[in-house]
Amino acid sequence: MKNCSIPRNKSVGFILTLSVLFFLISLSGPAGAQEEPVFVLEEMDQELILGQRARSSWGHFWSGPAVSAINFGYLAEHGYQKLAADHNGSGGIEAGDIEPLAEKLGREYMGTDPDTGTTDPELLRGIARYVGENYPDRFQLKVYEGGFREEYQGVVGEGLPDELYDVRVTVFTDPEFKVYEKELRAGEMVWVGVPQENSPNNHYLAGRSLDNRETMGGNYPVDFGEPKEKSFQPGKGQIIETVMSEGGNLDYAGRTRPVDILIALSPLEEKAQGDSSDGPDLECSFNCEEKTEEICVEYRRTEPECKTVCTGWDGDLCYETKQVCEEGDRVCAESIEKEVLVCDTKVKNTGGKETGLNTGRLIAGGKEKHFVTTPLAPGEEQSAGKATIGLDEFEADDLVCRVDIYNDVEEVNEENNEANAAE
Repeated sequence: MKNCSIPRNKSVGFILTLSVLFFLISLSGPAGAQEEPVFVLEEMDQELILGQRARSSWGHFWSGPAVSAINFGYLAEHGYQKLAADHNGSGGIEAGDIEPLAEKLGREYMGTDPDTGTTDPELLRGIARYVGENYPDRFQLKVYEGGFREEYQGVVGEGLPDELYDVRVTVFTDPEFKVYEKELRAGEMVWVGVPQENSPNNHYLAGRSLDNRETMGGNYPVDFGEPKEKSFQPGKGQIIETVMSEGGNLDYAGRTRPVDILIALSPLEEKAQGDSSDGPDLECSFNCEEKTEEICVEYRRTEPECKTVCTGWDGDLCYETKQVCEEGDRVCAESIEKEVLVCDTKVKNTGGKETGLNTGRLIAGGKEKHFVTTPLAPGEEQSAGKATIGLDEFEADDLVCRVDIYNDVEEVNEENNEANAAE
C-alpha cells in the first residue's frame, strides 16, 4: 500500500525508512512483566562449545564457523537433526561432533581465512546456504547492523537480496540490548560480532543468556558461548559471563567494545492461512510534497531582559534586591529560500484486531525522528510523523516506508510491511 506524490521534474532521491517496533511496558526491565528476568539456553552447555583452534589449520580466527557449528548443533538437538550429526553415538551433540561441521563451513561455505577470519557478509551467506540446503523456506535471518547492505555490496560485489539460498533475509538498525533479549527469548540462534585485534573482521560469540535487571553500573548481565579457548585446552571453548549496555556495548577481553553486528536465525512458524479477521496487519504509506521554505542560516540573540528581584524580605518591606538578567531570545538574523520535500508517513491497521502500542523511527535524508504510534483499531490509520528534507541532500532515487521491522507485532501478513516508490 502506498500513496506517494513526488515531483518528477526534479532530481530527487532519498531513503526514508519507518520502523515500528512493539513497545513493552514493564516495571522490571526490557522484558514483559510476566517474564522471568533471567533467560538461559540451558542446553547450550560447556560440552557443546567448540574451540576455534580445534584444528591447527584453523589458525586464530575460526570463530565464525565454530559459532555457526555450535548454533547448528543446538538446533539439531531441538528438532532440526539435518543441521548436525551425533558422530560418536553418545545420544547428544557435543563439540567433537560439530568439529568436522566447522571445518566444512569455514572451507566450503564461508571462505574463512585462518589469518584474518570471516567477513560478516560471507558469514551470513554461509549460514543461509547451509540452512537453505537442509531446510529450504523454513528459516529466516535477521541482521542487525545499520550499514550492512553497503558492506555486503563491497564484499560480495552485488546488492543483498531479500532471500539467500531459500532463506529470507531482513536488515535492521544497529543492535541494542533489547534486540539481543528479544531474539534470545524467542529461542533463536544468535551470532554476536565484536571487533578484535589483529584482524579487520569481527570475532563471533554464540548468544546464550541474559538478565534484564540492571547492575549498579547500569548494564545487563549476559553470557556467551565463546570459541576462544583457555590456555592448554585446545579445541575446547568456554562459557563467558560479562555485561552489555542498553545501547549495545559489550565488556569483552578487558575492553568495552560495540556489538558491531548481531545475526539471528529463527524458524518460520507454519501458520494456517486466514483472512484479515485473524489478527492485525500493519501497512505503511507516505505522501510527499515539494515546497519552498525559508530556512534560517544565521541566528542572533536579542538583548537580555533584566529585572530587579527581592532577595531579602522582613514580612513587610524588601530590604535587599539584586538584578537578574535572562538570556535574550534566539532569533533569525539571515535566511534563505530552499526547496524541500515534506513527507507525511502514515501507518494503518488493515487487519481485524488491534495492534497494541508501537514505537518507531522515521529516517529521511540522514535525519532521524522517533515517534510513538498508539494502538490501532482495525481499519484505523495514524500519522507516524513528518520529515522535511532539502532536495539537495539526496543522492539515491529511493523512497522506502517500512513498518514493524522487528516483527514484534504478530500480523496475518508479514510480506506487505514495506512500500517502495520505485515499485
